[in-house]
Amino acid sequence: MLSKILLTALVIVAAYAYIRRRQKQRDTINDRPVQRFLGQAQQQGQWSDSASDINLNREHSPMAGKLRLSLWLALLVLILIGGGYSLWHWQSQQQEITVLLYASGQAAPTVYRVPRKNLGQSSFITSDGTLVQVSANERMEVIGL
Repeated sequence: MLSKILLTALVIVAAYAYIRRRQKQRDTINDRPVQRFLGQAQQQGQWSDSASDINLNREHSPMAGKLRLSLWLALLVLILIGGGYSLWHWQSQQQEITVLLYASGQAAPTVYRVPRKNLGQSSFITSDGTLVQVSANERMEVIGL
């Protein structure tokens, strides 16, 4: 499960890098005529230093900053939720449960401690690593599910 989360984060980072690279390419293509115009205006003396303070970069707009922050927060929330769910699932699978195996002809059941992840329909693996197959004439009772 952790590998799925890491793979998802890797895909998100790769997509973000790809989008940033395309945005920078588009900005440089779109800004070339503007830069050429500003260079010509500066050469002709029509460009003043106070005009250089104008922010022509769309990347620094307040909306872009808020959008970027909200996307990072959404990503963080998704990672935290996924990590919390993975931890909860792992802990529940590690929980030991009690299996009572009633064999035909026996009055008292045989008691086994089994991690939840090792419990199957007709077999289970105990905490000490013993594989137990349940036959058709035996009855299995699970306590702790």
